Amino acid sequence: MSLSETHFHLDHLPPIDQYFINEAQNAVYSWPSIDYPQGQPITSQDRMGNSKDHGTPIPSPECVQYGIPVPGQRHTLASRTVQCIESSSFINTNFAKDLQKNLGKIKTRYLYNPPWSLYDWHQDLAGHKSCINFLLTDTPGARTLHRFPTDCRLNYQVEVTEYRLYYPLLFNTRIDHCIINLTNQHRYILQVLLFDSTYLDCKEYLNNYKLDTAGYL
Repeated sequence: MSLSETHFHLDHLPPIDQYFINEAQNAVYSWPSIDYPQGQPITSQDRMGNSKDHGTPIPSPECVQYGIPVPGQRHTLASRTVQCIESSSFINTNFAKDLQKNLGKIKTRYLYNPPWSLYDWHQDLAGHKSCINFLLTDTPGARTLHRFPTDCRLNYQVEVTEYRLYYPLLFNTRIDHCIINLTNQHRYILQVLLFDSTYLDCKEYLNNYKLDTAGYL
């Protein structure tokens, strides 16, 4: 049985410009709205009705900059990512304009994974069908995983997505995935959300796309 493709490297395109790396690192990032009341243990029941205690939630900041709490408001988006609410200026590049012309609606944003953090298993169901990711920081201890179920409930086959620093990668958001940052470094991603075209349609277009400049500015 063949598994669905999780990602596709776009190494024929140039690496990201330093301008966008600086923009990401200097941005303010909003945490999502609170899911669990502070000070109250998180509990659930398993299939047999046994109670499980998951611990007391660690308070998270409303916003961070350079990993340090700063004044601001949490976002209320469906996405539970820690993200910069303001759109990346990458939306103004010719590359982004070509994507909009040929693939439909897009959105650009920066994502932040704090040190020693896990962004839990999920699929992106907020409207976009796939995305292009640029890894902006060298965090070799961080891992992006996709998982595929087996016929045994707690056992999965796992595939690791190996990013190439600064280069774009087409990412299949409709397969279960998680991000774990096992480093003391801040991890930043530039993400181009693709709303109207499927992963395979985006792959076909991008595989044949040529950019004649050394960067995106």
